[in-house]
Amino acid sequence: MKEDFYSSRRWLDIRYRVLRASNGCCSLCKERPTPNNPVHVDHIKPRSKYPELELDIKNLQVLCKRCNLGKSNTDETDWRWVSSTKPSVLVTAFECTPHERALRRDLLDRWVCGSTKLERESAKRILDVMDTVRDAEFQKAVNERKRPK
Repeated sequence: MKEDFYSSRRWLDIRYRVLRASNGCCSLCKERPTPNNPVHVDHIKPRSKYPELELDIKNLQVLCKRCNLGKSNTDETDWRWVSSTKPSVLVTAFECTPHERALRRDLLDRWVCGSTKLERESAKRILDVMDTVRDAEFQKAVNERKRPK
């Protein structure tokens, strides 16, 4: 008889690592689990469509039951990035080149899922610098729009 994926030792080990990295909080609403609203380890890209990613830690996020219900296999939003990003960065993120977007995604993966503390801290420092620069550019653009013509 084939072992159920969600009971497998490999899944339970990686699930624990993801929960520990998130401090057990929902990536979207930041709530802690309760008996009526437990947290789930969610596959960002669903197992049904991407079975090769089912144990890839970069494809996992923690969502509470309320935030995860209804998601099904139709939504691939990575809430780890969206909920931890300042609004100014989200607004200007759409102005990034595909290369900048890929670099940022890689750094976010390293910050959240890096195998060593040094890798995670280094990625976080680089992201902070990128955010500082982007915030300054955003503020400059806002100020230029406010100037009377």
